[in-house]
Amino acid sequence: GAKAGHTGEGGEPFGEEGYFIPLVKKSRLIAVLCLTGSREHKKPGPDGLPTLLAIAPHAAIALDNAKLFSELELEKADLAEREHEFRMANDTMPSMTWSADANGANEWFNKEWYEYTGLTPEQACNGGWKYVFHPDDRAESAATWHRIVTKREMSGLEARKLRHDGEYRWFIVRAKPHCDATGRIVRCYGTESDIDDLKRAEILLAGEKRSFEMMTTDQPLATILDSLCQTLFVLTDAAFVTIMLQDEEGRTLRPGGGYKLPDGFSDAVCGIPVGPEFGSCGTAAFRQEPVWIDNVDKDTRWDCARDIVDRFGFKSCWSTPIMSGRGSVFGTIAVYSNRPRSAGDRERQAIDRFTQIASFVLERKIAEDALRKSEAMLAEGQRISHTGSWAWTVATDKLEWSEEHGNIFGYKVSEVGGTLGSMLDRMLPEEAGLVREAMRKAVSEKTDIQFEYQATLPGGNTIQLLCTGRASVGQSGEVTGYVGTTMDITERKRVESELLRSAAHLREVQAELEHVARATTMGELAASIAHEVNQPLTGIVASGGAALRWLSKATPDVVRARDSLKNVIDDGRRASEIVTRIRKMFRKEMATVEPIRMTELIGDVISLTRGELQKTKIALKLDIPHNLPAIPVDRVQLQQVFVNLILNAIEALRETSDRDRALTIDIALDGEYATIGVNDNGPGIPEDRVESIFRPFETSKANGMGMGLSICRTIVENHGGQMRLIHGSAPGCRFEFTLPLELAIA
Repeated sequence: GAKAGHTGEGGEPFGEEGYFIPLVKKSRLIAVLCLTGSREHKKPGPDGLPTLLAIAPHAAIALDNAKLFSELELEKADLAEREHEFRMANDTMPSMTWSADANGANEWFNKEWYEYTGLTPEQACNGGWKYVFHPDDRAESAATWHRIVTKREMSGLEARKLRHDGEYRWFIVRAKPHCDATGRIVRCYGTESDIDDLKRAEILLAGEKRSFEMMTTDQPLATILDSLCQTLFVLTDAAFVTIMLQDEEGRTLRPGGGYKLPDGFSDAVCGIPVGPEFGSCGTAAFRQEPVWIDNVDKDTRWDCARDIVDRFGFKSCWSTPIMSGRGSVFGTIAVYSNRPRSAGDRERQAIDRFTQIASFVLERKIAEDALRKSEAMLAEGQRISHTGSWAWTVATDKLEWSEEHGNIFGYKVSEVGGTLGSMLDRMLPEEAGLVREAMRKAVSEKTDIQFEYQATLPGGNTIQLLCTGRASVGQSGEVTGYVGTTMDITERKRVESELLRSAAHLREVQAELEHVARATTMGELAASIAHEVNQPLTGIVASGGAALRWLSKATPDVVRARDSLKNVIDDGRRASEIVTRIRKMFRKEMATVEPIRMTELIGDVISLTRGELQKTKIALKLDIPHNLPAIPVDRVQLQQVFVNLILNAIEALRETSDRDRALTIDIALDGEYATIGVNDNGPGIPEDRVESIFRPFETSKANGMGMGLSICRTIVENHGGQMRLIHGSAPGCRFEFTLPLELAIA
């Protein structure tokens, strides 16, 4: 050691020598040990110097360790402060952060993470955090962690994490490993950001897009509804989702689609009633409003289906009716959960949105099915009726037509150029000219089309066609095109021709039948006719005898003889008129309609039936207005109607003995018609014959043909009127018929 002088207090030197000993550690100077004497102490002697030199290295080590310890304490304090600042920063971050070692242990989570999950540090450690992930996302979470620790790179996933209140929300989870210089993972750090609103919007949009794509590709309805249920399953964290469809009568529901349905559930709920207290779906369909049942065990609306609840174990059911645009119920969409649960705003919004989509899908599918059915029926109707549809554009001459139209002509429109002109070129000139002129005239006059024409087919056959079209008019009023139909009326024309021939023959047969009926009636009136003819003949004989007596006197009384002969002539004319009326009624002549006064016509009929009326002691009453105009009828046919009705009344009145027999004929004006009634006070028509009274060959007479009333009704209907039986008037019955005042025979 070197010697050195020291200065005492006040700056005065001690005046004594000392030693300076360097304290060295591993060739590095740590400090210098200075030993000097003082007034009270002597300096170390030479013998103590080796000892000092021996302990100097130890002193150097102690001093260096003390310095290092002091620096370490300062660093630990700084690190603690930095860690506190780090935790404070992570706890105030709006996202969840965490860290863990490469094995997923020694975990650390920030305050936000604990508040979201509701877990304690003890519950989260040792892998407890894994169960925060949704069961369906845990496998992907494990795969992502494996990828991070094996590839030593940042990775992530989108997953649902359980919130403290039992709801799942979507998060994007990202993690990055921190490695030392050797590449060993020291720790992994991660963040979790809430993307629930964005993810739900993406799922909703993807679900809508998928549904619309499935509709455009004509997927089955059940497949589309299953897809809707799958998307709603994710958005509502449900146990399973169903769509029930209502039957046409609105009485029951049946499964239409679903996702994650338990085995046997569809069979169990098929046919559930629609009513005010039938579970969630039946009630929602009945009330046409959502039914939110948070706990089915405590809700009486599920009392009717406790066996279903016990069998499948669900605890809540939210059901919403699927309404059509017209306000009717298509069905219901229901979300089931395995725990008592209330629907939040996001679940309600998702259910409401997918209910609207389901309504659109069902409305679209029903409309498409109806359209396909209508098209099939139209095609079948066209095939059966041999009617084809077509559309023609005036400006371009473009012609389009249906398959049946091509079947009628024997070729497709595309085979001839697709224009009206090219079609007409395949027709005979005279046929094409008629069609071309009809179309040109319709366009120039801006009218619809309807005309018949003949077409010769490629094979040489000729067909008759009826063309009908409606004009399409542009904004300026010009005709832009036509849409119409072409009907093959070849068979109809043939049938019409045969019907005309048959109708002529039928008229001949009917006239013959009417003649036979009149002849039969003449036999019934033989006594009455003989009585009518006998009266003028008796008068002729009496007047002739009187004339002879006046002329046989000595002085002939010429004046009285002339009067008697005049009576002979009058009675002869009266007899001739009676015979003429009888001949007109019973000879075969074609119908001749002319205005005839009913008083005159009824008078002729009464003259023919007076004998029968008198013989059966029937009082006849006429109630005919004086201002009754002449009515256009066929005299002979209408006389036959009156005679038949009067004879039927006489026949009925023969059995009446408890009251005076009466027959009334009345006429009343009713607008454009005259109503004529024939009434009797006989026994009436039995109930069992009322429905069949006008049926041909229906008669109660022993020798009757049963054609009288049938022919009468036919005659009246041919005159444009109607005949009916007024039943229920007591006593007797009333036959009533109408005749138009200005309508000729049909």
